[in-house]
Amino acid sequence: GIFFMQNEKGDFLYSNAPDSVSENDSVKDNKSAQVDQDSNMTLTEYSDTKNISYSYAIPYAYFRMKMRDLWVISGFSIAILLMAGIFTIRKQSRKTYQPIENVINILEKQEKTAYDGQTDTEFEYLKKILDKKSENIHDLSRDVSRGEKTKKDNFIISLLNGTNPNLKNADNIFHDNGVMLCSDLFCVIAFQCVQPEHTDEQIRFFATANVMEEIFNRNNKGYMVQIKKDLYVLLANLSPKEDAPNIQKLLNEGLDFLEKYIHIKYTLGVSTVQNGMAGIHIAYEEAILALEYRFLLGEEIIIYYSDIAARKYEDIQSSELEMLRLVTTWLSG
Repeated sequence: GIFFMQNEKGDFLYSNAPDSVSENDSVKDNKSAQVDQDSNMTLTEYSDTKNISYSYAIPYAYFRMKMRDLWVISGFSIAILLMAGIFTIRKQSRKTYQPIENVINILEKQEKTAYDGQTDTEFEYLKKILDKKSENIHDLSRDVSRGEKTKKDNFIISLLNGTNPNLKNADNIFHDNGVMLCSDLFCVIAFQCVQPEHTDEQIRFFATANVMEEIFNRNNKGYMVQIKKDLYVLLANLSPKEDAPNIQKLLNEGLDFLEKYIHIKYTLGVSTVQNGMAGIHIAYEEAILALEYRFLLGEEIIIYYSDIAARKYEDIQSSELEMLRLVTTWLSG
């Protein structure tokens, strides 16, 4: 390029321009890049302290060539940076953000089952594993529920038979075995199925237990267990405000529902209301004894132990005594 040094009047103080450039071709006063008539790009800078201006003249063709080279280099650099960035992002993403593949790898290690991409997609493979897990959890929950129910049923049966230890802290015994209490009043109801061959045993007990427990659990607590085939016992824990007439109402409601919708008929033996844990065994014996009177009084009725106990011995006919003796002999055998 060409360098010019001028004073404040515009006179040339120094220039490396060739002789063909005369003083009349002085550089115009400016501070920004421009193109003059000789296709030179000029730039002028001023020194305020020395009142001197410095001008530079660069051939525009040379400047344009350098700018083109700069654009090429800049574009090439940007392209390389973009490619490197995309490569790095993809590599890190595949390494860090591939949850499906990571989950499959974990499941393969845990389940010992290899993923076959030829027959199943990733989601089909995950669905099979999750279905299997869900089934296992369901089976485990069912086994736990069965275990808890078995524990509760065994506890109730031991109470009925009077074999449970009479500990001082009875509330903890009931709670630990899944039995919730609302009072210390208990009543036992024995159910004897009429025409048991008409329904399946498991369905019959399931339906009866659900219906009767649901009815008693409105204001009381009811727990039904199976003693033997076609003989069920409901342990009713009664609220303090409960009374015998209301118990009869609840029993009639349950029996009507079972007969109407499930076509199951029962003969019931109902004990008196007893107090405390020891009274459960007494109530159970009363309910069974009342139930055995079906041989004398008939089927499909509710037999209350209080009604039987109120009968005087001299009012019992000889035929009834003989029947009771036969029944007692049969039960003891």
